[in-house]
Amino acid sequence: MKLFLIESGILGIVGGLIGITIGVIISKIIGQIIVNMVDIAFVIEINYIVMISILLFSCIVGSLSGFLPARQAAKLKPVEALRK
Repeated sequence: MKLFLIESGILGIVGGLIGITIGVIISKIIGQIIVNMVDIAFVIEINYIVMISILLFSCIVGSLSGFLPARQAAKLKPVEALRK
């Protein structure tokens, strides 16, 4: 059961990192478009506390979503759990 929970937590963190990366890239692209169109100074501020909070939240959500399958697999015999 611990293995399933750790794996789902790690997958949540990886998903959070991918989401943060895509969000930063899109915000920089939109910032450049706005600067080129309107000639307004556009500052993108990256808040690291928010990023850490996002990673923690994605780890918690991943762990919670892995809890039910982990609990069901822990009740089965190992061969049956692998078969499902």
